[in-house]
Amino acid sequence: MPLSAEVYERICTAADALHAQGGGEAFPTVDAVRKAARVSMNDASAGMREWRRAHTVQAGMAATSVPDKIRDAGLTALAGVWNEAQALAGESLRLAHLAWETERGEAETLARQMADAYEVVLAELQACQAQLASTQGEVRELVQQKDTMATALAETQAAAALSAVRVQEIERRAQELRTELDHAHQATAQARTELAQAHVTSRNEIKAAKAEAAALTRQGARK
Repeated sequence: MPLSAEVYERICTAADALHAQGGGEAFPTVDAVRKAARVSMNDASAGMREWRRAHTVQAGMAATSVPDKIRDAGLTALAGVWNEAQALAGESLRLAHLAWETERGEAETLARQMADAYEVVLAELQACQAQLASTQGEVRELVQQKDTMATALAETQAAAALSAVRVQEIERRAQELRTELDHAHQATAQARTELAQAHVTSRNEIKAAKAEAAALTRQGARK
């Protein structure tokens, strides 16, 4: 997928700034441009390839843009011009070969930088994956703790409900016992009352029997 103009401009701006910061002696790395331009590694690689090619071509053009030797030779010495032209052609060929070698070296450097950047990104990804795995483990542990606490809470609530039922049963039984005790007290009081009345009746009956016996005794004495 070709780069958009906006992304390529950001890459070129970042590369120019980093190149200037380095004094113009060495091209910036792909990873440094990627971070400065805030683009993906693929976009940074493609953009830097075009940026390096443009800067390499500009350097080659600057080296061959002023043919001083041809102007110095003049039109009066055709042989000299021919020789100079051949020399210039050889120089141009040498410069082209040098530019090719430079571009190849830059491509190899770019490949190494991409490999290094890939290793860095891979290490960051692995660190993130390890952190994610650790976080997932913590989440699973928290979920297990939550389930354990939920089970314990359910058991506690069930025990509390059972205790409440038992308390109600105990209160009901206690009320029944209080009622039975009240009835026993009432029965005891009634029995005491009846016993007292029976004692009084017995004493009265004994007195009456004694009186009747005394009267019979007196009657028998008179006869």
